[in-house]
Amino acid sequence: MQEEKPMRTLNVEEISKNIKEMCIEANHFLSKDMDIAMKNAVSTEKSPLGKKILSQLQDNLKIAGRRYDTNLPGYWNGSRIS
Repeated sequence: MQEEKPMRTLNVEEISKNIKEMCIEANHFLSKDMDIAMKNAVSTEKSPLGKKILSQLQDNLKIAGRRYDTNLPGYWNGSRIS
């Protein structure tokens, strides 16, 4: 019979904080392959409206990335600390 191991204790606040951070990061940054695909889509899109929308999406991602890097008092990684 196998010896029982003690149950690990997990810090729920630490896990929640890390999950929150990963969600924020996932919504502010594209993976390298998605970044390349978005840039290619702008250059290959035939519709003027489609080009405009894809360009606006890229502009929004740049802005989101800058906001994420803020070092303002009361903010941590772009999120207001409450």
